[in-house]
Amino acid sequence: MHVLAGNPRMTNSEDMGNFYSAGYDPAFYCHHSNVDCMWKIWKDLSPVNKDPIQQDWSYASYVFYDENRRLVRVYNRDCIDINTMSNAAQSVGVVKKVEETEFPVKLDQTVKILVKRPAGKRSEGEKKKAKDMLFLSGIKFNSEQSFKIVVLVDDVDDGIETTAASSEFAELLEDIEAEEDEYALVTLVEKAGADGATISGIKIELVPIG
Repeated sequence: MHVLAGNPRMTNSEDMGNFYSAGYDPAFYCHHSNVDCMWKIWKDLSPVNKDPIQQDWSYASYVFYDENRRLVRVYNRDCIDINTMSNAAQSVGVVKKVEETEFPVKLDQTVKILVKRPAGKRSEGEKKKAKDMLFLSGIKFNSEQSFKIVVLVDDVDDGIETTAASSEFAELLEDIEAEEDEYALVTLVEKAGADGATISGIKIELVPIG
């Protein structure tokens, strides 16, 4: 990745193509965040997948300048500790269907649920009579503080992520080409005041127009 992203016209393939200058390229941070995520996923796949424990590897170190232009020493052991990096990757697993989900669900972390749609692709005449609507029910939260969640809807096939408002849900399905999907992947992202907040139901229904 570093070699491919380095600039061959530069003397030392700067920025990404050289150790000292790689951090100048924004792609460096995207790349290494993904490496961290893959490492976390690999460890979660099996209990036999563990961090290296050999001391000669753990205590190997490198010197960098930090964001305040101070010279700092970084050890390998620090680069595999998710808590030290304060960049915990989201757990990856099978996303449950809404009918398999035990409600109420806590909203203090990102929630992903496959929600069954009432119908697949419909004709223009059928669309004029009724439209898909996403319903979130039984949301409980502390009314004495600000509360906000963002609702995202994904095309299950292509993973296209788009912010959705309930009133525009039918149009959203068209935009992300998910009209023929049996399920829509709905993601609820906590933004503010979700400590102790829960949701007791989520569904997609056809609502008559007019």
